[in-house]
Amino acid sequence: MQTPGVNALELAERLQAAGVELDLEATKELVHVTSLFFRSAAQSKISAEDFIVKLTDGSSNWSKHALQVIRHVWTEQGKLIMTAEAVKHMLTMGQLVDLQWKLGMAISSDSCRSLNHPYVTMMLKVADSLEK
Repeated sequence: MQTPGVNALELAERLQAAGVELDLEATKELVHVTSLFFRSAAQSKISAEDFIVKLTDGSSNWSKHALQVIRHVWTEQGKLIMTAEAVKHMLTMGQLVDLQWKLGMAISSDSCRSLNHPYVTMMLKVADSLEK
């Protein structure tokens, strides 16, 4: 799980230096979820107030301080990432259209007479979020 433009290791170190106990994997998940929230808000082109309302409607676990920070960031940076160009290039996410898989058993090959190992072949079809 890699979020473009975010160095999760550096962020985890900064959080730990500030007294926040999160390991690297938890930091990566936090960055991923946060980017999904902001991506969704950008694609919906909602105001900071509507963004906060949607977050609090989804969960009552948000602290007042966290909501203030999100409101501030969205007020300051939301217009920048809501531009059509920014949404297309920075915040696109593909959608899984088709998944085909096959389970097989390799019995032999040209170079090995007795393989006897199962294998799985998968083909994923992912549509760009801009495709119709």
